[in-house]
Amino acid sequence: MKPFPEILTTNFRLRCFTDKDLDVVFYALSHPDVIRYYGISYATKEETKLQMDWFRRIWLEQSGCWWAIEDSSGKVIGGLGFNNWTHVHNKAEMGYWLLPQAWGQGILRECIPALLNFALNECKIHRLEATVESENERSHKVLNFHGFKHEGRLQDAEKKNGKYITIDYYALINPRF
Repeated sequence: MKPFPEILTTNFRLRCFTDKDLDVVFYALSHPDVIRYYGISYATKEETKLQMDWFRRIWLEQSGCWWAIEDSSGKVIGGLGFNNWTHVHNKAEMGYWLLPQAWGQGILRECIPALLNFALNECKIHRLEATVESENERSHKVLNFHGFKHEGRLQDAEKKNGKYITIDYYALINPRF
């Protein structure tokens, strides 16, 4: 098994989540502004530990790779990665989250290209998918900026907090593989 890939960008370090990140991951994935459009949320730190284990396990199982986004001061401000990596079809699903105080600062514009380079060139993924709640305008902009194509919308596709939500599907095709 290859060691977990650490990636440096101009201003950020993408690294493996560690047990020391539990508090920030719990804060983020229980914060109402973060989970408004995010698919998971946690009410306790015990639940969050399962997420932390999952971050590590998917790399070991070769089913994905999720990084903590660390700023120049060493503080974790978000996470991004891909999962549901299906080797037989050469595809995976990308996701990301940032702490609210990190929004609007161009962090994903800098970090997503590093993820894309790793997923598309190192892992040779052909199709990288992303699902977005239809009301999440910020994520629509992020995906469009990075070359993802909108492939469709599923009306009332999932139930969240007792209400049906509409999901948009995006994909980025890697013509090299």
